[in-house]
Amino acid sequence: MKKGELNELQLSLYYHNQFIPFLISPAILRELGAGQVDIAYLERKKDWKATLIEVKSQSYPSVHQWKRLQKSQDYLSKVLEFEIILQVKFCQKDFDSLS
Repeated sequence: MKKGELNELQLSLYYHNQFIPFLISPAILRELGAGQVDIAYLERKKDWKATLIEVKSQSYPSVHQWKRLQKSQDYLSKVLEFEIILQVKFCQKDFDSLS
């Protein structure tokens, strides 16, 4: 792993140490035909908001995967009644590192 590159575990730890970790049941998302989320966190400045992060090692999510993730975003924003941000972050695969 090159200096400055993170793997998914390190990326998750970073966001969960900076913000409030947010656990979303993959079973519920599957029932809805929605996309499972790699990392999610909550933050509150004036109002609450949540960020959903899809972690990729090489390519952007497929159109089908992106639509499922947007379905998760839409569902959660209706249930929680606040802003949900959807992002894609790129990092190294966990098994790429020998350290």
